[in-house]
Amino acid sequence: MADGLASNLVIPNGTAPEWPAGNAACREDRPYAVFCPVPDPDTTQGEARAIAGLAQTRGWSRVILVTSTYQATRADLLLGRCFEGDIQRVRAHPGLSAFAWAQRVAHELLAWTHAMTIERGC
Repeated sequence: MADGLASNLVIPNGTAPEWPAGNAACREDRPYAVFCPVPDPDTTQGEARAIAGLAQTRGWSRVILVTSTYQATRADLLLGRCFEGDIQRVRAHPGLSAFAWAQRVAHELLAWTHAMTIERGC
């Protein structure tokens, strides 16, 4: 946002009490628009639907997807199923312990399997 690459910031679940940084970004004044939808369902797919819905309502033809490295491929797949515009990708590198990283990767393997076999639409 500081580099002016976008004029809107979307933070799905940014108002969740367990996410202080998201809370701050959603309630503090910013020089750009901030949207903090609550996805339904509260999943990565729900987030993709919420972002695509905002994009359609607001007339956005391009989004920049910023997500953690361990989730980037699946998040890109799910957003691409819901949003027909241009998607640019940025991988964030969270500072996780080896144990936390392993937990996230295990979750992603299960979620990827679900996305590829059961839930194949937006």
